[in-house]
Amino acid sequence: MRGVRSGQRGSAALSTVAAFGVLLVLATIVAQFAVWSYARAVVRAAALEGARAGAPLEASEGACERRFESVRNGLLAGRLGSQVGDAECFVSENLVTVRVEAQLERWLPISPDWRFEIEVVAVRELIPT
Repeated sequence: MRGVRSGQRGSAALSTVAAFGVLLVLATIVAQFAVWSYARAVVRAAALEGARAGAPLEASEGACERRFESVRNGLLAGRLGSQVGDAECFVSENLVTVRVEAQLERWLPISPDWRFEIEVVAVRELIPT
């Protein structure tokens, strides 16, 4: 070959493969962050819906948990949905509090798991006087 020394053959291919490897890892980490952000938004929306379902005076016992499960399962099914805990609904005379914990598993050994807790509070309807 003209202009290429025998010791340099294939060196460009090796650096290209290494660059693609790094790019693939970075793309996976970005995708993981995007999916985790979506999962956190779904958990928050499901908790809000659960709190709204428990707020009316005529709300049945367990309405909060059922609504949370319905929204979570509708928007976040499968393995990712199974990493989200069940809603803990606390209904008092004036407030409905929903607390949910989640631990999302990492996709790559170099990234950490992500654990978060969502707490949502809604005001209950007032008793007419």
